[in-house]
Amino acid sequence: MSTTLRVRLRTASAALAAIILIAAVLMVRPGIVGAAGLCPVYNDGTYSFATLAAHNGVALCVQRKVGTGDIAYWTVVDFKAGARARIVSQTTTTVGQPTTQFKVRHANDWFTYAKSNVSSPSGGSLFSVTNASFFVTDFTATTSLMYPLRQDYQVKSVGEKPGPNEKRWLGFGGNGTAFGYLGTYDYNGHNYTGNDPTIIAGLYTNTRDYVVGLGPTVGSSSTSKAQRVYVGFVDTDGNLTGDRMIIFQAKVGYTISEADGAVGWWGCPPAWRIQLDGASSTQFYAENGSYQLSTWRAVPSVIAVWQAP
Repeated sequence: MSTTLRVRLRTASAALAAIILIAAVLMVRPGIVGAAGLCPVYNDGTYSFATLAAHNGVALCVQRKVGTGDIAYWTVVDFKAGARARIVSQTTTTVGQPTTQFKVRHANDWFTYAKSNVSSPSGGSLFSVTNASFFVTDFTATTSLMYPLRQDYQVKSVGEKPGPNEKRWLGFGGNGTAFGYLGTYDYNGHNYTGNDPTIIAGLYTNTRDYVVGLGPTVGSSSTSKAQRVYVGFVDTDGNLTGDRMIIFQAKVGYTISEADGAVGWWGCPPAWRIQLDGASSTQFYAENGSYQLSTWRAVPSVIAVWQAP
């Protein structure tokens, strides 16, 4: 397998996967990414984008609305350019259990931790971190996770409260394998027992780290607004693989359907989107000091992004 990133859609049916992939090709993507950079070149008089930081293969973009100011931050990761990502967490009890405990930190503290304790998978410097896992308890030094998490080829938690909602998983590979995956996730209360062997192979063979979140439209009938965190992928060269990761971090309230639509605006097909923990957990920290921190909750895991060397 090429060392170039391949974010492959995994579904329970090869036929369904083919249909979704064809739909992704036919989907008309807006020409929003400027040739000179990763942030959109866009201003319609109400909404606009600006670049807060940009380095080799990575960028932090801010979306603004007239009369409101900053409404969302977008971390853009170009895997084809050599940028890489991993899931970072720290356990404090025996791993692999439903109630395995994880240390919680705010995003700026996770940035410091990752910079000192995690080797760069790209050979470049750490660029940003964004909260990831849904978790169980607040106002505590540690917490268990609601859904599974794997790090450094080891399942750290099988999740304490799986629930009935649609699950998806976001994963990153190790050296010599594909560097990112996104797909559906079947959960029986313990370890993965899905009905698609390609998912099992991806989770337990190729994937170094993964975090399980929710489908992008779970709860879409709700009209409530909250800060949201989503991840999507874009196929920039038409070869049916997602080579660019888009991380959406809302500063103001969005409904779930609004957040899903915002990620879709970038050209991320519906099957290539995942919803991570949001609301009072929504936070990120970037290397240039740009950050958005929840003043309420510290979080147990982050997506860490490294720029290309």
